[in-house]
Amino acid sequence: MYKYKKYSKLVVSVLIFLFLLHFFSWNTYTKFVFPKEYGIGDLGRTSYQLNTLLPRLNISELEGKSITLEEWSNLNVDLLTVGDSFSNGGGGGKNSYYQSYLSLENDFTVFNLNKFTSSSNIIESIISLVNSGLLDNWNTKYLVLESVERLAVNRFSQKVNVNVSSNTNVFKFDDSSFYIPSNYIELKDEFLVHDKQSSFLDFNKYDINIINNLNLNALKYNILYHFDPRAYTSSVYKLYLDQDLFTSKDKRSLLFFKDDIKSLPLSNFNNIKKLNDNLNKLSELLSSKGITLYFMPVVDKYNLYSKYIVNNPYPKSTFFEELRKLPKNYEFIDTKAILTQELEKGVKDLYYPDDTHWSYKASEAIFKKVKFE
Repeated sequence: MYKYKKYSKLVVSVLIFLFLLHFFSWNTYTKFVFPKEYGIGDLGRTSYQLNTLLPRLNISELEGKSITLEEWSNLNVDLLTVGDSFSNGGGGGKNSYYQSYLSLENDFTVFNLNKFTSSSNIIESIISLVNSGLLDNWNTKYLVLESVERLAVNRFSQKVNVNVSSNTNVFKFDDSSFYIPSNYIELKDEFLVHDKQSSFLDFNKYDINIINNLNLNALKYNILYHFDPRAYTSSVYKLYLDQDLFTSKDKRSLLFFKDDIKSLPLSNFNNIKKLNDNLNKLSELLSSKGITLYFMPVVDKYNLYSKYIVNNPYPKSTFFEELRKLPKNYEFIDTKAILTQELEKGVKDLYYPDDTHWSYKASEAIFKKVKFE
């Protein structure tokens, strides 16, 4: 009986300790990182670094001429955007879609193909889309192809079949895939099924109890970031800047995704040349249809801010420097050059401090400078 009581007390003590641990972590860290009332960036949610958070609501103050899939039937689409989360409003906050600035600055009707870059070969997918006849029906004049820098080599340096037809290529959306029909009306129906845009801010998606495994991560990372820039196991780096470039409580901490570093070896001359050659081929096809290709690689957060990092132990990116050297048949939107100039002016929060995505300030700066002719 004595041993049983002793064992019971031990179990109860452990359970009380674990509950108090969860209660402390929840009320100190976790509930601030996963709120229901406003949005927190992906890096903030992953690293639990509260002083870097910049809570925000989705606020749209612009009225660009963008259209939805349901409206596309008999409309002219001046400009088509194809891209990743940057093209799909990934950063949230004020005017999160760069297409609004693009539309207003140029008086264009703009349409974004959501999740298009989940295709296995994006350039072949675009070729297939062109061959479907859809862009002829839209009288499209421009196509902006966007990709975050760290994924651009993998996406665009693959071997490309420039003769791919509209009924042979496969688009992949999440875990599903479908063949592009040769008839653009059927193509519309397919996109209507698969184009399920999700807002950056879905306040009800985080239904988390006080006791959860996130609490343990929050405790772990808030201890380990004091000893290692990646807290040893985190997917987020935390380094320090030599000046205030954010408006969060911690104005000098730079959070960025680990693949900003991991992808650096891919940005060598040979890979960048393959990427450039493929884009030139795509541009030639689009030009034959009266469409001008604009390529917009989005400078990685680490790359943009690297010159301000204190005692930076990591190599610098050469993606933009290598790409600038090469002859191009397409128009190159040099986001690194444009946003570097903004940083030099002292503009804060070009990227959100708690997010991999840029803010409306970056979108506005870029499309005030980029001209479509």
